[in-house]
Amino acid sequence: MESDVRRVAVIGAGFMGSGIGTELALRAPGVERVTLWDATDGAADAAVGRAGDVARILVDAGVVRAADAETRLARLRA
Repeated sequence: MESDVRRVAVIGAGFMGSGIGTELALRAPGVERVTLWDATDGAADAAVGRAGDVARILVDAGVVRAADAETRLARLRA
């Protein structure tokens, strides 16, 4: 069942927040944009960078196709 949720904000870009944001961007059907926010300067940008590392691991493991990972990661913003 697909959700009507199209945009998601994750408040807090630490270990859990960046993981949740990455998972939503890579695998949640119908989600068009995931925005990470953190009170610490640069934390959300760093989390977006880590999402790229996670995506590469998932591609190498065969969980996500490389073309899909690139397109889906574009949904994730700081």
